[in-house]
Amino acid sequence: MISLTHDSEILDLKIREIFGDLETKGFIIQNASIKHTDAIGNYAEVVVKNKTTGRSILFWYIPPRIHPGGISIFLQNDSGDTFSLSEYLTQNKLESQLSRSIVLANYDGKFDENIESLLKAAKAIIFQYLDKYLFGGEWESIPIQWGDMK
Repeated sequence: MISLTHDSEILDLKIREIFGDLETKGFIIQNASIKHTDAIGNYAEVVVKNKTTGRSILFWYIPPRIHPGGISIFLQNDSGDTFSLSEYLTQNKLESQLSRSIVLANYDGKFDENIESLLKAAKAIIFQYLDKYLFGGEWESIPIQWGDMK
């Protein structure tokens, strides 16, 4: 069985490859770290943060035994308010194909290829629909549906 540390290293590498161009816009990609909550246990987190605006993208890799989606992606503002990419798509009634594209379980193949495909889809969604939140002064309050994980 491959370890969470190994998976987090792949996630970190793929985020740097796909989101690395954000560094030209003042963002810093922090190293992957292993976190823990009582609700979900251990998970890997990579934060892409703009130190000037305080806006961030949080990537959580949660082992499939706990979260079949595998990856949760959040946007966060300088006050710590957060919303998930999937909840944004649901609340704004955007096509379900977009929502499916950010669920790791919907990809068939090697882990690193699946992560890469998911992150490319997420980047396209963020740049098409959420750039005003990531780069601008706008913010939307979207409640996170924690389900059984709260």
